[in-house]
Amino acid sequence: MNLTSLKLIAKTNWSWLEAPTGYLNSNGYTFKINFYKNATNSFSITGVNESDQWRMAITSAVNIYASGLYQWQAIATKDGLDTPVASGTITTQPNLADETDPRGVWTRIYQNLMDAYEKLSTKIASEVTLYDNTHVTYADLPDLIRRIKFAESKMNEEAGRRISRKILGRFY
Repeated sequence: MNLTSLKLIAKTNWSWLEAPTGYLNSNGYTFKINFYKNATNSFSITGVNESDQWRMAITSAVNIYASGLYQWQAIATKDGLDTPVASGTITTQPNLADETDPRGVWTRIYQNLMDAYEKLSTKIASEVTLYDNTHVTYADLPDLIRRIKFAESKMNEEAGRRISRKILGRFY
């Protein structure tokens, strides 16, 4: 499935082609992919036949999907019978240009880096894509930690907070 190699960003246009072997329109099938996050963030994308492949597309106007981890299931339907084709999980990245997010830019970047750190350190994922399209693996944790510290300092500056580093000493 081509879906697994995509970087999906929440509240933007998505469009890609799928060609599940044996489940094409020429064989009499329809095709859709269901995404499940929770009760309020679940949706389906129905494929449109395009040269015996399925064009999977969604426009940002829908705005029904949020960033985060989704379970997905691809389903081919023929004569009213659903056949599961593939399934898995995919993380949709936050749209850092989304004006509805009340957090500051550095706060969103910091949260994205912390989410990546959590997934890598707990081995939920072996590779994570960051906000800037950088791919990070477990071996890159020292660099990720450096980026987290930098983003944290920028986030605090953005919020008007300064981290004071006090040097304590005794004078005789």
